[in-house]
Amino acid sequence: MMHDMPGFCQATEVLISYASGGTTATPEKDTNMVQWEGEGTAYVPKTSWKFEDASDPDVVYVAMFRGVDVSSAKQGPNGEITSMLSGRLLKAHKDPNKEGFEPDPGQGVKMIIVGNGGKCRGVAALVTHK
Repeated sequence: MMHDMPGFCQATEVLISYASGGTTATPEKDTNMVQWEGEGTAYVPKTSWKFEDASDPDVVYVAMFRGVDVSSAKQGPNGEITSMLSGRLLKAHKDPNKEGFEPDPGQGVKMIIVGNGGKCRGVAALVTHK
């Protein structure tokens, strides 16, 4: 089934990996934003995201991003940080008896990092299409 315009893939869960263990977060609906508490963080840990496929309810995407230090990120005139990180995207059937498969050619995943003053305030991830 081919789609001219793929729909928005809603992220349903994010695993945030810390050296001392991990925690999960639920991204905001329609934006996939996960916000950090308090003043934010200078180091965004490794994250794994689970996405629904807008065009195929039997498929789920898993995206993985490396950890990144944002304390030295390029800042805008008001100290704001906006940077983008590419990740690794996997595509799988929700039915565990079916084999996983590669994403469609042209599909990828990006994480947008936002913050200010050398601290990340939030991240959002999106499945991208060429």
